[in-house]
Amino acid sequence: MFGLGYARVILDGWALPTTIDHLSNLMMLSYVFFGIVSQLKFAEALKPPAWTLRFFRGGILLFPVELILLALDRPMAAVALCASSVLYTAILGVVITLWARSSVFSMSGGNAEFPAKPLLVGAHVLILAAVITGVLPAVGWVVLPSVAIYLPMAHALIAGGFLMWILQVRSHRLLKRQAQTEAQLQSLQTTVSIERRYREEQQQLLAMLAHELKTPLLAIGMMMDRLRTAPDGTQRIKQALGEMNVIVNRCVQAGRMWDKPLDLHRTSCDALKLLQQIAGSHHSDVAIRCNGQPGLILDTDEQVLRMLLSNLMENACRYGDPAQGVDVSCETKVMGGRDGILFVFSNAEGPGGRPDPERVFSKYYRAPHARRQTGSGLGLYLVAGFAEQLGGSIRYVPDSTSIRFELWVPL
Repeated sequence: MFGLGYARVILDGWALPTTIDHLSNLMMLSYVFFGIVSQLKFAEALKPPAWTLRFFRGGILLFPVELILLALDRPMAAVALCASSVLYTAILGVVITLWARSSVFSMSGGNAEFPAKPLLVGAHVLILAAVITGVLPAVGWVVLPSVAIYLPMAHALIAGGFLMWILQVRSHRLLKRQAQTEAQLQSLQTTVSIERRYREEQQQLLAMLAHELKTPLLAIGMMMDRLRTAPDGTQRIKQALGEMNVIVNRCVQAGRMWDKPLDLHRTSCDALKLLQQIAGSHHSDVAIRCNGQPGLILDTDEQVLRMLLSNLMENACRYGDPAQGVDVSCETKVMGGRDGILFVFSNAEGPGGRPDPERVFSKYYRAPHARRQTGSGLGLYLVAGFAEQLGGSIRYVPDSTSIRFELWVPL
């Protein structure tokens, strides 16, 4: 309003003409000052040599001098000095752009903060040309036609549009770079989380091995001392070695389970006969009662299924009430619209108590009272993992009188 002369029309009758002139001159000087300050911030982002920025800041120091001249009632001198500062900073804008650090114009992935350097230099040269044609007549150095009075407005329009475009480009690219940085940070956090979980699992594995292998090794040592006098010493040593072998095998199976997809070798097998074979080969004093419909044929990987059924049967015999035995059965059952066979393992609650339903299939989990017996805490974890790879599922469904696990495998 002040710069275009509208203040004299609007404030006529409200303020003296001299007051309006002083306000107009002050607003013009302030406008130029804040414009130079904003251009300095822009110039600093280009990361030019330090000496160019020192020269640029010299243009800002002219503002107090302009205010002093205005206070001494020398407005024409103040305006001329202001116009000179505009020309001075416009020339420095070209110099700074030419000396700008190349890294702000070229980065991998198109993430440079500013457009191409030639484009930026050309825009600054255009601004300088508009400034020259507007400033030189203002300070009385040249005489131009009356149309030249519109050149300062043209300069303001060009400079404002140019800076707006540059800021938009820079803002967009900085937001893009920020998004990429956040994605990289998230990826690093995920990697760190995986590494931390891996180290925790390794520590759990070592602690479990140190604890669980200690018992059979101690038993072997005691039996070796009593071997000459105890007739059953050899059998107990074999049992202790068998327990150690089971622990080591389960650790190996747990390590391999998620390394790569399971290579299934499907064959036909009779579900009830497979249960009876496993029960017959199980070395335990616990009675195992097998029930089920004969002739239920599965098309699956028999070795993997045998391992799952063996783990469930051993778990029931080890932690159930030995006086009441274990009941296992198989029957057809449709789940999720697919035909399959449901294997059920049921036993009465033993000295080890009941497992936590939320953690029963977790790696290395063992019920507090079950830790009195040798074990790895991997049996049910392996069952859950390999059952999923077979396309089946495992559930823990206890009732008031028994502990019950149900393994479903598709036909």
